[in-house]
Amino acid sequence: MHDDDRTRDQLPSFRKVDPGSRAYTMDEVRKHATKDDAWIVVHNKVYNITDFILHHPGWKHGGQASTIQSILGGLGRDCTDDFVAIHSPNAWRQLPDYYIGDLIQDSTAPAGG
Repeated sequence: MHDDDRTRDQLPSFRKVDPGSRAYTMDEVRKHATKDDAWIVVHNKVYNITDFILHHPGWKHGGQASTIQSILGGLGRDCTDDFVAIHSPNAWRQLPDYYIGDLIQDSTAPAGG
């Protein structure tokens, strides 16, 4: 039992991941931008939130359209700024459960983007 407020449906599938064992490019992360295959990047860490997304507060029971659009808009990209601005300490405690690897910094990408 977790000491947070997630329901059973919100818990990750608990696939074994060796921290730091995988590394992904932003091109790979961008391929996972749907509610059925949902990855995000927060502070250069990649998270597979597919198991959680449909149970995210505000999604169920006709949640606010702006909440749903905000969630969908963050998929497949670095949403660090949004995550930091919006989420509670409880959300931060839950995030490591969805960690799948690190983001590879593309040395050919222009600074800041």
